[in-house]
Amino acid sequence: MSHSNTNAFYPVAVNRKHKDKLFCKLFSEKKNALSLFNALQGMEYREEDELEIVTLEDSVKEAVQICMENGILMPYLAKHRGEVMEMVLTEFDREGYETVLREEGREEGGVLMRTLFARLLQDHREQDMLRAVEDQEYCDRLLEEYRL
Repeated sequence: MSHSNTNAFYPVAVNRKHKDKLFCKLFSEKKNALSLFNALQGMEYREEDELEIVTLEDSVKEAVQICMENGILMPYLAKHRGEVMEMVLTEFDREGYETVLREEGREEGGVLMRTLFARLLQDHREQDMLRAVEDQEYCDRLLEEYRL
């Protein structure tokens, strides 16, 4: 497959967990960072020496330091500073979070239904159990009835 434009951009799938490291490597050089800034802001700055690169890690360290200096969460931050830094700097994995929520919901729902079915069987209400499987509204009424 040939392409006539050698400057064409072809998107590639990038592992999200590695994007931050790649971004930091690419733009840790002031020349590249200035080029990115100019592109994003529509500017034409040329003086690389005037550019100050502040990373997210630098900002978090400064925020933690300011909190400690002002007595905000001082005992906790003094003891758990590294943990707090790691937690704040760790990329939030929305998909993983949603997966965990779904798994927890399934588990809780399973426990709830097993409890309901056990009570229905104990009360010899097999027909109600079968109806609850087919009818969500009826199942909800049974859950309320058994205070589950």
